[in-house]
Amino acid sequence: MEHFFDILKKAYEISKIAYESCVPTPQSFYSADLDDKPLSKPVVDLEGDCGGAYITGIGGRDEIVRFYKKNGKFNGSHTYSIEGLPTLSKGVYKGYDLYIPSAGRSQSAERKEAQCRAFAKVLNENGIKCGVRTYLS
Repeated sequence: MEHFFDILKKAYEISKIAYESCVPTPQSFYSADLDDKPLSKPVVDLEGDCGGAYITGIGGRDEIVRFYKKNGKFNGSHTYSIEGLPTLSKGVYKGYDLYIPSAGRSQSAERKEAQCRAFAKVLNENGIKCGVRTYLS
């Protein structure tokens, strides 16, 4: 099970590169009245839509879940953390989810999705079946 430390650290390093290299689609917005008449000039946010993403669909009987339960700190409500690694939590839909620390200060949904997709790719290549769920906030 010690190899999970290496897999997770490698996945995080690769995901940080994906986060930094992602170029989000700029988002334009303006203030408007109730009739949608502009009250200000459009402002462009280069970081795009605000949101996030996380790794989802890890089976409850998967070895990585046992690894977290054995080595992690139980934080209540089916959540386990290991310093320097993503947090494992009981999934909303089924299975378990991994929440990856953001590689930067941006709130860009596209950057976070790119980070999670790169992370999930490494996990899947190492036999840990998972997917990515993205959300806007």
